[in-house]
Parts: sequence; C-alpha cells; structure tokens
Amino acid sequence: MTTAHRPTFDPAQGKEALRGPAYHQRLLPAHTHLKVRQPGQGGDADADAGPRDLRAELLAAEAAHFAKKNGAPAEQPTIDDSSAPKRQLEAAPEGTEGETEEDPEAKRRRILEESRDIDADSDGSEEDDSSDEDSDDEDEAAELMRELEKIKKERLAQKEKEERERAAEEEEQRETDIALGNPLLNSQDFNMKRRWDDDVVFKNQARGTENRDGKEFVNDLLRSDFHKRFMGKYALIVTGKMDSQPSAKALHNRINTDVSQLLQRFENIMATATVNNPSYTSTAVETYQLDVESTALIRASEDILGLTRTMKETWLFGKIDTLGENERDVQRREKLEEDAQAVKKAIDGGLLLPSSEK
Repeated sequence: MTTAHRPTFDPAQGKEALRGPAYHQRLLPAHTHLKVRQPGQGGDADADAGPRDLRAELLAAEAAHFAKKNGAPAEQPTIDDSSAPKRQLEAAPEGTEGETEEDPEAKRRRILEESRDIDADSDGSEEDDSSDEDSDDEDEAAELMRELEKIKKERLAQKEKEERERAAEEEEQRETDIALGNPLLNSQDFNMKRRWDDDVVFKNQARGTENRDGKEFVNDLLRSDFHKRFMGKYALIVTGKMDSQPSAKALHNRINTDVSQLLQRFENIMATATVNNPSYTSTAVETYQLDVESTALIRASEDILGLTRTMKETWLFGKIDTLGENERDVQRREKLEEDAQAVKKAIDGGLLLPSSEK
C-alpha cells in the first residue's frame, strides 16, 4: 500500500543533520551461528557411529511403510546371513593405510589357478546334464510342432468360413440388384436427384450482384451518384441526354414540384434556426440538420435553374429537337424543309420526273 498520500510530519533531513542511534533491520548482524553436519549426513558426524548396515536400514524402512499402509504394528525384520551375502560399508582399518597393494603379476597367477580348479570340477557334471537337456529339447520341439499344426488348421477353417459368408452376401446383393435395380420396373425410384437446398425459403440471394458497380467517392456534389439519381428522377437532363419529346405541361409540372420543394426547404431551415434554446448554443443534431437542408436547398435551386433554362429554350425555338441551335441554323433548316416540300409537290404534279424514270 502506498504512503504517497500521507503528510510529511518529519521531512527529510540533509546530510549535515545529526544521525540518531537507530539502525535499519537489514544492517543488523545475521547468520551468527555456524551450521555443522548432523548425524546421517556423513563426514565427521558419522565417524563415531561405526559401520552402517544399509540392508538392515532398508528392510526396516520397508517394514515400517507396509505396517503403516496396512494398519498393523511394525515388526523388526530378521536378517538371515545364509540367504544372501551382506554387504556393509565399513571404515578402513587404521593400520592398512600404509600397506602396499598386491603385486599385479601375483594377482594374475592366483586368478588363473582359481579358474582352472573351477573348470576341472564342472567338466564331469556337464556331460551328464547334456543328454538330459537334449531329450527335453526334443520333447519341447515336438510339442511346439503339434501346437503349430493345430493353429494352422484353426486359421484355415476360419478363412474358409469367412469366404463362404462373403460369397453368400455377394449372391444376396446381386439378387437384390437384379430385382430392384431396374428403374422401369420400379417407378417410385425413378426420380431425378434433388439438390440439398431445393426446399429452402430463400434462394439465389446473390443474383444480380455480379455486375453491380462498386461505390466510388467523388468529391463533387454535382457528379455524385445521389445527384445523378436525383436528376434522373426529378429533372429532364441526366448525364447530358434529353428525355424523349417532353411536353410543355410536363415541364410546368416539374418546375412547380421543384418550387414547392424549394419552399419546403426554406421552411425547414427557418424552423430549425428559430428553435428556442435557453443555452443559446446549437446542438450537433441541429447543426447537422441545417447542413442537410442547406445542401438540399442548393440542389433544388440548381434543378430549378436547369428546368427554367430548358423551358426558355423550348419557348424560344418551339421544338425540343432544336435545343442548342442558334437562329441562323434554324432558318437554314426551315429553308431546306421548304425546298424539299416544293420538290415533292412538283414530282406529285408531274412537273418533275424522279431520277429512276429518266
């Protein structure tokens, strides 16, 4: 737990201040007692105990463990010296340290003599035992051969039984296929395989999305996808093309619709701007509404300007297909049409002959 929040009643003193008699706990002397070996850890601690009987200690520990496990009183194990040689760790006698070791040559001769005596004693007994071992080996080999033959016969019988069962199953399956495998005889089985999703409710959810164009970001409100859709819905001109022969009545209706929308936008802006706010600050929602209405107002104004321009051209030139032409082009086109009509009348009256009859 920190103590940074506690006030400093005894502030830190400089190095010139007098030191007190107090010492830190870690400055006190520690480990003032020297550890020595305990009995059982070897060294000088076990020198006075004499030689240890490790086998007796192991048997005593095992007896105590099993007595504790079985709930019986522990019994002192009895050690039989005749059953196995006892190996003890004895300390070397004090007078043997200065003696010299046995001569290697004398040790080798002694070992050879002992092994020669052992071989001489075992030669006579090996000849008697060899005949008995040979007869026992022959009996065991004959018994093994009989067991092997028995196992082979059992495996052969099992294999024949499995083959007969397999042949019977194949024959039964063949008869079943002959009886039921003809679709003409079993009309209920003669059906087209259906898809796993034939009975689902919603199918072909992704149809029509293959050719869908990805969304594009255009940093211009007049060239955005929304503006194009809006102009295609409420205006005549969409991506530079004219509708097919709009009438003057349709133009008037669209202009009236845009004017009404323009007035509605003005009302929305005024309603948002005149909201009684005691804090005299506009919220984020009000600011967003003003931005949206202002953008829509600008778009409606642009649409009205475009429609009025189209209406003016229609009123000036009289026909939709003459939009964009100046007065000289219109006069030239009208003159050509009059000449064509005069030529047609002359041909119909017989004054002129077509070029094919000349």
